[in-house]
Amino acid sequence: MQPAAIHLVTFYSQGAPHDGGLPLTQAAQALCDAAAPHVDSCRAFSWAEVAAEVGAAWDASHAAASNPGYHAVGFGAFKPCILLRALAAAQDGEVVVYRDGNVAKYPQYLEGLHLLRATVAHVFDALGPGCDVWMPAEDPGALRVRHHCKAHVLRELAHDKVAAIGEQPLLNAAVIFVRKTRAAEALLAAWAAAMARPDLAPNRPDPAPHPEFRWHTHDQAVLNVLLYDWYLGSQPAFPAFWYPGRLLTANNLLRFRPAAP
Repeated sequence: MQPAAIHLVTFYSQGAPHDGGLPLTQAAQALCDAAAPHVDSCRAFSWAEVAAEVGAAWDASHAAASNPGYHAVGFGAFKPCILLRALAAAQDGEVVVYRDGNVAKYPQYLEGLHLLRATVAHVFDALGPGCDVWMPAEDPGALRVRHHCKAHVLRELAHDKVAAIGEQPLLNAAVIFVRKTRAAEALLAAWAAAMARPDLAPNRPDPAPHPEFRWHTHDQAVLNVLLYDWYLGSQPAFPAFWYPGRLLTANNLLRFRPAAP
């Protein structure tokens, strides 16, 4: 069933002298221009609009080679912030879609936007009731949470599911679907609170890392653990799909069986 309304949000850093991130103003505008005819609303948020709410940028000593400039925009702490703002303006049952705005690096993010309503309906129909926040898996045959989430985050947030969540397919936070419910808002509030902690989003600290750990994925890693902690064992279909080549359309979403809890 298609949602009553879909609202798309994205984020852009502006680069010097405005902030320490990459210059993505034009890329985010291109995404909004392409999406606007196919959604009920579309908005791009800048770092200046959210910085006061999400906290100060991290200094260069925390810079991550895997994602240049990300430390300067809070390691993605803007994501729960802008999603919660959009949900506050939405009606119950409406869907907010977050999409990364760097279409210069990933031009495929511009593809399939005309099919977004059908894609959202396809995902939530497959997940079933009670599962209101979704990210696609990136490559369930190769990537696990333990590969790209520092062990400290798992130990702090996974409760009694540390090993089980570490074995789950890594979910990709370049796209997030959220259906407005009280449960979804509570989950996003927990994500925002976790991102405000100084020990979770940055690369350090990470005492006793997992031997198969590769690199930390900051906001994505934190949300992976929270989503699996909420849904693993209670939502058997979650996360249901992965998207080869990061192409987000219903016919490119491939079903897979989650790892056993």
